[in-house]
Amino acid sequence: MNKDDCRGMSNDEEKRVPANYVYLIESPSPRDLMGGIGEGKLIQEALNLIGIGCIYKLAVDSDCFEKAIKDDLKSYLRKSEYNPVIHISAHGIGAEGHKAADMDYWKCLGIALTSGEEIYWDDLARYLTDINQFIGGKLLLCMSSCYGYGGFPMAFTRSKKLPYFALIGNTEKYDWDESAIAFATFYHQFFRKRASLEQAVEKMSIASGNKNFGLIYAQNARADWLEIMTRSKQKKNAKRIAKHKAHPDAAHERN
Repeated sequence: MNKDDCRGMSNDEEKRVPANYVYLIESPSPRDLMGGIGEGKLIQEALNLIGIGCIYKLAVDSDCFEKAIKDDLKSYLRKSEYNPVIHISAHGIGAEGHKAADMDYWKCLGIALTSGEEIYWDDLARYLTDINQFIGGKLLLCMSSCYGYGGFPMAFTRSKKLPYFALIGNTEKYDWDESAIAFATFYHQFFRKRASLEQAVEKMSIASGNKNFGLIYAQNARADWLEIMTRSKQKKNAKRIAKHKAHPDAAHERN
């Protein structure tokens, strides 16, 4: 999956995300929390400098995370006519046996919370799908975690109700300082300079010195997945037919 896959967007109006503030959920590791290491407050301050609202939520466990992304967020949405960018800051998790240092982004399974609990992509997708539908299918999701770009399979669904409109994340492991600089730059470009998502992602990559930030639209991820599933089904059917033609009597014997 190309990390700059922007196909299917026919004009700038279709790609425009009508967001006016950032809803930031942060769940640092226990060590980061004790050491005061993280990006949440830095990004909040950067947004304040450019006059953009930021609602900050610290979610140390699954109960706090669910409350933040479900109950609290819906409450804000009902009170406001504006839509948020959802920014999730946490550590990425991978399949058993894959260490962070040698993991590919497509092996990332989700995020880890301060408590050690894990939120998998399919769980996160259920929360986000409801939010995305509520705001008209234009949710911009910023995954600030190692291998956060690996969340794009959340769009692998036969339903047309998608969990996000566009996702921005990194395909590799990286440090918090790079993340803070990158996303502060992204929000400055996106909100203040009115840059397109593609332009803002390019600028965040340049500012942070990290070229592994990518943008993907959910409808493109879903379309590719459906095509792969269709081809796989056709291939299986072709093998079944070929086998039947080669051994027609075997099929009759089973019947």
